[in-house]
Amino acid sequence: MERKEKWLWKTTSVEQSFNTYNVSYQLTFATREPLLHDHLRRALAHLSRKVPLLRMCYAQRNGEWWLKEMCQEIIDFEMIPDVTIDEAHQKCLTFRYDIETGPLWCAKLKTNSLSLEGVSDRSMADFPHLNTLFLGIYHGITDGYSNMKICGFLIQLLEDVISGKPINDEEQLCECVAGEKTQRMVDERFAAIKANCEYKEKMVEEYQASQSKCLLASLIPEGAGEKDPKTRLLTRTLDVDTSAIFFKRCREEGVTVNSAFTALCSVAMVDFLVEGGIHRETYSISSNHVVNARRYWEGDTSEYLGCHALPTNPVVVETPRNVGAKFWDYAREVHREFLKTLDSGKALHVEAMKQIMRSESPDCGALSEQSQFDFCMTNMGDVTPLVTEGGDHVQVIHVLRCTAIHPVPNFWGNYLHSFRGRFINVLAYSTENINDQVAEKYCGKIFKHFHEAINIKK
Repeated sequence: MERKEKWLWKTTSVEQSFNTYNVSYQLTFATREPLLHDHLRRALAHLSRKVPLLRMCYAQRNGEWWLKEMCQEIIDFEMIPDVTIDEAHQKCLTFRYDIETGPLWCAKLKTNSLSLEGVSDRSMADFPHLNTLFLGIYHGITDGYSNMKICGFLIQLLEDVISGKPINDEEQLCECVAGEKTQRMVDERFAAIKANCEYKEKMVEEYQASQSKCLLASLIPEGAGEKDPKTRLLTRTLDVDTSAIFFKRCREEGVTVNSAFTALCSVAMVDFLVEGGIHRETYSISSNHVVNARRYWEGDTSEYLGCHALPTNPVVVETPRNVGAKFWDYAREVHREFLKTLDSGKALHVEAMKQIMRSESPDCGALSEQSQFDFCMTNMGDVTPLVTEGGDHVQVIHVLRCTAIHPVPNFWGNYLHSFRGRFINVLAYSTENINDQVAEKYCGKIFKHFHEAINIKK
């Protein structure tokens, strides 16, 4: 299917910041009848035609990178029956997209999926046929919210294809937009900083100070791991009952799940540092949180897809060596600090400072060769309404997500969300600095504190 050339927009600074790596989504679903590969291929073709984001590619225009619509429809679909779950994610996370031709996404199907950790033995009498689809997407065109919506669109279209319902490809399922609103807010902060020399000097000093290495870097030297690094994953899916206890306890203690889990990661990090020989009364634990920029837009943004994540929202909290039974007091402190960054638009300020540093010198403001954060966090809350549970022919069982860590200077990142009442955590780590044993040890400490926290009485 040939299309006329259609230019979309010049890439924004946020899109450019995500242009170095991929994302991988794992969508496990069950069907009433054996899944016909033709059904999935047709659903993927409809998905491409009805979601503008999936028709994007890049092109040079007057010496600048622009996004444009692909000239030809290409559906990159592959059957991967004989690979492991980890190998499937590796295929997506390391996939080399032809950014000037497209597509900037791919789909890989693994049939007869194995049982999933934390997913109860629900009755499969009506939906006995399990399949897992891996969606790989180039991060420069998309974000977590968009990806979860795309998963939901695909399930909806697969349901329609199997049922024989007519599908109108001219009716678009969403609107794909540039981050102009975000860029405008960043530009306003940029101008305000540049207009006051004394203020700019102060902001530059603060920004440079924030680029110092995290405590963890002193224990894990750069390049200590594999010379050809990759991103590996540790996943934890809690059962519905344990998840409900955790959610309820967070509400009772007046904190969000995001803040509680950040606190758990911080406390586990202190354990890690103490065992590494760093002995202090308190530790400045630094976490970086990816923020959905739509929160700063006006009006209903639910139909706007694209790359609208702000990559850097730093939170630094003094963490005592022994939190113990005062965990929830500490979690509330983390929550207060995190809310301060959200309310002040800290992530917008950091983006403006990156532009300030680049305007001073092309080499300034670039990413450090080592992480400035002890860990990174991205939380999407309950994604069930976005992905949907399915319909009469297809039921979604599980979904998880991850981003390639190895192309950027991060040791590891936690990807949080819940689906159908289950709390899901993926710890993605770069094997350049972190080996499997270190990752298992850290993840084990997080969930040790998790189980202690939900059993602590006031």
